[in-house]
Amino acid sequence: MRTLAVFRERERYRARTRESQFASQRRCPASVLVNRLSLPYDGAMRHMATFVCVVCCIAGAVAASAQEPEPFPFPNLSLTSLEGGETIDLASLRGNPVLLAFWASWCGPCRVELPELVELTEELEKTGFTLLTVNLDRSPGAAHRFMAMNELDLPVYRLNPRDLMALGIQAVPTNILLNGDGAAVRVYEGYSPTVAGDIRDVVAGMAKEETEGDGTT
Repeated sequence: MRTLAVFRERERYRARTRESQFASQRRCPASVLVNRLSLPYDGAMRHMATFVCVVCCIAGAVAASAQEPEPFPFPNLSLTSLEGGETIDLASLRGNPVLLAFWASWCGPCRVELPELVELTEELEKTGFTLLTVNLDRSPGAAHRFMAMNELDLPVYRLNPRDLMALGIQAVPTNILLNGDGAAVRVYEGYSPTVAGDIRDVVAGMAKEETEGDGTT
């Protein structure tokens, strides 16, 4: 099965599970809470029980939304530079967070996102963050023209068709964030102005955990 398809199915299952748990809380009648407390169900207690039920529902929703996606294994891909003269293996970048940004010259939102990712890379330089953009155009020439037209200076690579098909990329832009162990911790499909900020927060969290693990401040 395709790599991202496994991720999508797992996240859909987790979402359904969380929604089922939340729905059961949402259906919880105030009278049930009162009966379990063995208290008289008068007007004041009705309001109090309703309040408790609402608080439980909100707490359940917050807990569900706060759950972090679990890292999932990601293949050790080999990427070839746009010019074809350089090859890089993801395994060689272990120890640092890596962002794989899939884009194409015909993708309008990519024109907005790529400059944001370049700026993000500069901000996260001290964390060892590495940006690898992966072009999906049939011809490298289209990517060259796109970069020249938009005055972009960033590392661009390509994947062989077999690896690309195995990944199961369904939309552009798609961004896959890998942790220092080479596992995928975030998958962003499609463009959103919040993507760069979320990546910044996740990478900052990785750096903090590493610092605390080393016992440094």
